[in-house]
Amino acid sequence: MILKRHPKINEKRELLRRRNCELVHLFEKISLAENNTKRAKVEEITSWYQYRKHFEKRLDDILPENQRNDKRAYDLASGQIYDEMLQYLSGISRVSLVKELKELNLYTNYLV
Repeated sequence: MILKRHPKINEKRELLRRRNCELVHLFEKISLAENNTKRAKVEEITSWYQYRKHFEKRLDDILPENQRNDKRAYDLASGQIYDEMLQYLSGISRVSLVKELKELNLYTNYLV
């Protein structure tokens, strides 16, 4: 003799199974997003660090060693680099570039 389950029980089990599958799917989606965010953050930090190193090399090209500690000379040389960079950047103003790079300077000084 085969026992048939009540249709309501089967419907409820199916509903619970679908909800569990949806939870698993969302958990996997969150985990993937977290991993992508971590990778992106590492890439961002590495890029800022590399930018800072290249910026310092470019300063070495412009400033003699004895003027590196002269704030005015440093600011003029930095301005020259920013102006050169702006030739290759579209849609960004010098003010925006300088502001973002000043924030970078604070950030990279913390890292180094």
